[in-house]
Amino acid sequence: MAAKFVAIALVPLLSLGFMYSLVRILGFERAALILVALAITAVLTLLRILSIRPDRSIKPVAHGEPVHFLAVFGSGGHTSEMMSLLRNFDVTRYTQRTYIYSSGDEFSREKARLVEQKLQSKCRPGFKQTLETKDLKDDSDEARLPEPSPAGRVDPITGCWTAECVSRARKIHQPIYTAPWSSLLCFIDCIRVLIKSKSNKPLQTYPDVILINGPATAVILVFASYFLKFFGLAPREKMKIIYMESFARVRTLSLSGKILLRLHLCDQFLVQWEILRDLLRQQGYNADWRGFLVD
Repeated sequence: MAAKFVAIALVPLLSLGFMYSLVRILGFERAALILVALAITAVLTLLRILSIRPDRSIKPVAHGEPVHFLAVFGSGGHTSEMMSLLRNFDVTRYTQRTYIYSSGDEFSREKARLVEQKLQSKCRPGFKQTLETKDLKDDSDEARLPEPSPAGRVDPITGCWTAECVSRARKIHQPIYTAPWSSLLCFIDCIRVLIKSKSNKPLQTYPDVILINGPATAVILVFASYFLKFFGLAPREKMKIIYMESFARVRTLSLSGKILLRLHLCDQFLVQWEILRDLLRQQGYNADWRGFLVD
């Protein structure tokens, strides 16, 4: 890895030396110094970005160790697919669980609570009913299930869960020219939530895993996680990004998927159709197919 970084930095540094000599020969001393400063800053920034990008050599969380897990709930189909993906999570291992939803989306906030209710019910002594895989998306059993532990409170069996609200990246029918401002507000909120999650009990660490499946808020959250890593505020081995493309995407990626895959920001990029995996690999992208992940 170190040799790779040196090789990448060598070309711009050699170019810098040539340009610096040329500018000095022409008699522009101050311009030469500014050029050097800008070039060094650019090279160091590039090396820092490369150093925090996904690296398969980083050891995963050891089996049996508690994990801080974060999931982003979008709206509508995104939320339904996320609920299906979480149906078999073991809350005794994922002892700290953070759910993120967008402002104004109380539907997703309630669904996060329902996910916790059904996952925790599997661990409650005396609960005899077997929850089938499909039941996690079905509200019909909710009244018969024990209530989940209150958000933010540590339970000795199931750990702790919280649901955090962030500003919506872009509302439906929102003018494009206002999207940068709303996205910036969402970005700031995502940084706030990530830093806050670090101080939450029981683990008091940044999320080990971030699971996303397509909403714009999720993409901005990924940028926020890299922002914290870039400035050394979060460890490089934390906040591994797992992206699951929508079941509806058979041959092409969503806009969120295209952004994250082309920027190589995901530790694991999952698609639900084998033909899509093959098409992406033909283009040189590393995508995985594990069958249908949602019902």
